[in-house]
Amino acid sequence: MIFIYFIIGAEISTILLSAYNSPLDAISVIVLIIPDTEALFDNFNLFF
Repeated sequence: MIFIYFIIGAEISTILLSAYNSPLDAISVIVLIIPDTEALFDNFNLFF
C-alpha cells in the first residue's frame, strides 16, 4: 500500500509542478496519468 501512495504522491507533485510552469502541460499530464492510475489499481486488485 505504501508503494501505491508513493506513486500517487509522485504523480500529484508532477501535476502541481507542471501546473506552476504551464497549465496546458498540467492538463495533458492529468489526461495521461488518470488512465495509467486506473490500470495500476486494476493490477493491484488482482493481487489483493
